[in-house]
Amino acid sequence: MGLTAEDIDGDGDLDVFKTNFDMEPNSLTSMMGRASSPTRRRSSGLAAPSLDKLGWACVFLDADNDGDFDLLVANGHVYPQSQQIHMGPWLQQTQLYEAVRGAGGALVYRDATASAGPGLAPARSSRGLAVADVDDDGMLDAVVIDLDGPPRLLHNESDPKGHFLTIGLVGKASNRDGYGAKVTLYAGGRKWFRESRAADGLYGSNDPRLHFGFGDLHAIDRVEILWPSGVKQIYILPNYRSISNDPRTVNVLLINPPQAQPPAAPRPSIARGLPAPRRSRKCGDDRREHRVLR
Repeated sequence: MGLTAEDIDGDGDLDVFKTNFDMEPNSLTSMMGRASSPTRRRSSGLAAPSLDKLGWACVFLDADNDGDFDLLVANGHVYPQSQQIHMGPWLQQTQLYEAVRGAGGALVYRDATASAGPGLAPARSSRGLAVADVDDDGMLDAVVIDLDGPPRLLHNESDPKGHFLTIGLVGKASNRDGYGAKVTLYAGGRKWFRESRAADGLYGSNDPRLHFGFGDLHAIDRVEILWPSGVKQIYILPNYRSISNDPRTVNVLLINPPQAQPPAAPRPSIARGLPAPRRSRKCGDDRREHRVLR
């Protein structure tokens, strides 16, 4: 039904979560390194709470900025009379799964819907999700699309557990929105990898800015950006400064693009004294093609 992908285990490749039909558990598939085959994770904690649900849109998000990707899943049956045919109910709760560390530090998920507040309490037949920091407070909010009802805006009032960094990409040589760019953040011996894309999950388009929560770490080692053009940028600690009075909320990346070099004057051609044909410009414009916003 729905599908989303993020690097939830920090190994540099995308892991895939997929929602399923009633009486079929949702599944999480991990890539255990680039040279290995995908592995279905059976101990993630995501299967059992989904057996009596019919899942639709899904999205990974760091809801509390602790550095781990939590998960939001929209649920609702396709048959209003579903219970009459011994299936799950027509109206179902949208679920929030919190990422926690289990035995040996392994990432597992627990169903935190019951403690997530009144926004997820109603049972609805939901379909779509979108995630964005709508008020720019550093906490990701969500919109849930329900059948036969208005959209629900879920304002994130969680207790923040750490710092965050939000990166906005503006392309020049690549596409204007930077879709397809791959961004890796390194801090405290860990790395976070994200990919910029237009849509995610099902029936939804999220905030195009990339949000990184990184817990109680106070410094970022570097940020690497690989643009669709193939140009790679690396920014290290001197390019950062804190603009927040609250040390638990924000470190913001501020980048001053390098000055553009004026184009070289055309050289005369040997033949007939005509200007030499203009060569196509390389995609090096990406070196000055983005700004990073809070």
